[in-house]
This record gives sequence, structure tokens and C-alpha cells, in this order.
Amino acid sequence: MFKGKYRFSDRENFQIRNEEAEDFVALCQFVEEENRRCLKEKSTASVTIQAINKKEHCLLEQKIALPFEEEVERVLFPLLEPSKSKRKVAKKEKPNKKVQQKPAKRPKKAENKVGHFLNVRLLKKMFVGIVVICFISGGIYGATKVWHFPRQKEEIKIEKKSLEQLLEKEDYQEAIRVYPKKKVQIEDAIFQMLIAQKPENRKIEVLKDFQKSYATKQGQLDLAFLNAEYVSMIDLYEKDKTVFRKDDLRLSLIGYAYLKNGKISQAKELAEEVQDSALAKKIASYELYTQQLSEKEKKVKETKPTNESELKQYNQTLDEIYELKQKIKNL
Repeated sequence: MFKGKYRFSDRENFQIRNEEAEDFVALCQFVEEENRRCLKEKSTASVTIQAINKKEHCLLEQKIALPFEEEVERVLFPLLEPSKSKRKVAKKEKPNKKVQQKPAKRPKKAENKVGHFLNVRLLKKMFVGIVVICFISGGIYGATKVWHFPRQKEEIKIEKKSLEQLLEKEDYQEAIRVYPKKKVQIEDAIFQMLIAQKPENRKIEVLKDFQKSYATKQGQLDLAFLNAEYVSMIDLYEKDKTVFRKDDLRLSLIGYAYLKNGKISQAKELAEEVQDSALAKKIASYELYTQQLSEKEKKVKETKPTNESELKQYNQTLDEIYELKQKIKNL
């Protein structure tokens, strides 16, 4: 493999900040990342890539246009071994030079014309042979380029499914294999699938297994929510708020965790920030129920039934207290 580096020049909307790539693997990663951006944004870009050896000499340069749908290694293949392709060209030229430079033995005067005629015929045959070989080689290369590559391109299109298709089929293991840098998006899809189900039907183990291999802060918070570990949710948020500041769904869940722990001011603050009307209603219900509960508990403490009618009223109040506590618990 080529042991030099690769330099970027003549950029047009090519947003990779690096000016150089240390090796072919890094070059493929940079170009693939930029190609995905262009595909996602439906934009175009171009860049010229130069193969630079250790003596700072440019061996080969290639201009590429983005986006493309082929594999990045296929597009950048000429840059993998820039020096080898040059040596191959030199080898093709050597036989011609040897034929032209090799001095023929001078025949006797009587045979001079015949020898000259034979040499001319030999040179013509060699020239025709070289032309035929070049033509056949060019034809094979052209046919391969026209017919073979598009077929492979079609196969790649069929085989490589988009992340959205894999998530829709709930094939999360294949999704993380094909798109290892999208673990946050894949984890979010798993969580969305789980919260859409009824609590008794949720298979939390799917998220647990994913979190063990591909841990994220969001996944840790989501597991705590599904297990009703509201104190853990608050601790995660307060230790690193920046992770969740732009995530309205998680902020709503954290607001709910504050509510379940009786921290109403923090819950209200997050409900207003993300404009979550459902959370706001739960907070209002919580405040109403707790106020009613406080009043009824105070009434029970102050009441000492002396007759059957008062005892009946007293027991009714106790039932109402129990119902209010259940309402608060089930919010």
C-alpha cells in the first residue's frame, strides 16, 4: 500500500477541516463522511486529492464530485497505489525502446537489401501487434467500466438498506452494524418503540442489551425512566445538563421525574421551557390533589367521632384520603 499522505485542494463545498489525510483509510473516512453529508443535505461538492510521497512529490491527483452512490474505496481506488500504475506504464514502453535501439548486425552487401526488407516487415508486425493489444485492452477496460461497474452499483443499492428502513423493521443489530456512528439515533428509536407499547408488553431487555454494548447518556436516562427510577434520572440530568438541553422529549421526562419527587418548581420550569401541555396538566393535578389531601388529613386529625353519624363521616374522609394518594401515585 502507498505509504505517503493525501492532500486536499480546489475545494468546492467540501467541508472537512483537515487539509491532509495520513493514509488511505483516513482518506476514505473523510470522503465517506462528506459524501453522507451531501446525500443528506441534497447538495453537491468537489475536491482534488493529491497523493504525496515522503519527498513531498505529487505522484497522482484525482478530482472527485460528491455525492456518489458507489463504495468510497471504489471511487478512490486509483489513489491506493499511485506509484504502481506509473511503473506499469513504464514497463509497457520498454519493449518498444529495445526494439528501436537494438543495433542489427550488418549483413554482407549481397544480403543488405533482403535484411533491410525483413527488418521493416518485422517492425510492421510488431507495431500492428502492439496496436491490437492496446485496442483489446482498451475495449475490455471500457466494457468493464460501462457494464460491470453499474451492475455492481445496482447490487450495492439493493443490498445496503437505509438506516430508516432498518429501524422501521426494528432490525437494531443490523442497523448498528451498518451505521456504527448512529448509536444515539438507534437507541432513540428503540426507546420510542418501547414507550409506544403498553407497560405490561414492554420488552425492556432490548434496550438493556443495546445499552450494555453501545452505552449512551440518553440510553441510561431512558432505562431509568422505564424502571421508574426518578431519583436516578434527576441525578443524571443535574450532573450533565448539556447532554439533554436540546432534547425536548428527555427534558419532559426529567420534568416528570421532578414532579414525582415533589419538586414542583423545577418541574414547572421544564414544562414551560419545552411547552409540554401534558406535563403542565399533571403538575396542576398534582397541586390540586396535594392541597385536597392536606385539608382532609388535617380534618381527620382534628375530628374525634362521638356517634355513629360522625364515625361514618370520618371513615368516608379516610376513603377520600386513600383515593387522593392513589391519584397522586398514578399521575
